[in-house]
Amino acid sequence: MNTFKSFVPEIYEVNEQTFARIALEVFLFQAQHNPVYSSFIGHLRINPASVARIDDIPFLPISFFKTHEIQSGQWQSETIFTTSGTTGATPGRHLVYSVDEYKAHARRCFEQFFGPLNNCHFLALLPSYLEREGSSLIAMIDHFIRESGSNESGFYLRDHASLVERIEKLAAGPRKVVLWGVSFALLDLA
Repeated sequence: MNTFKSFVPEIYEVNEQTFARIALEVFLFQAQHNPVYSSFIGHLRINPASVARIDDIPFLPISFFKTHEIQSGQWQSETIFTTSGTTGATPGRHLVYSVDEYKAHARRCFEQFFGPLNNCHFLALLPSYLEREGSSLIAMIDHFIRESGSNESGFYLRDHASLVERIEKLAAGPRKVVLWGVSFALLDLA
């Protein structure tokens, strides 16, 4: 397997019997094709060929996404998603090869567990995410809202009364009502 795309069919068909094998193959791919990860495991004095169990796969510290460009192979990113971070902190950065592929992957994962997007209304309470650029969550939810075909779907900043009214109205209908929210906003709503 020469590219990450080689793993896509297996990743979508992963099951309890194949998970460990696929995880180890992805680890070896990352160890070979991701310079930052390769350097990291080299500093840990880990020989990738000696890793035989998924429990032995070293995790790249999340802080590296704030200080390094994490990427496997050579390609130009279409966009860069950023973490929300804490006030004044350097945000983490996630280089994205293709926004369309990101959206298709998010959709496929959602639909695998919850059914077609067009069977849902998506209500999003994501105030801090809407107020900044580069959020992967906003890109995903915006895509879900558009693809659902529901005129009732949408984003809410701080209009809790309208949101509760909308949820109550939609709960009686045939579509699932999916409320996305960050914890502080959901606590405020509650």
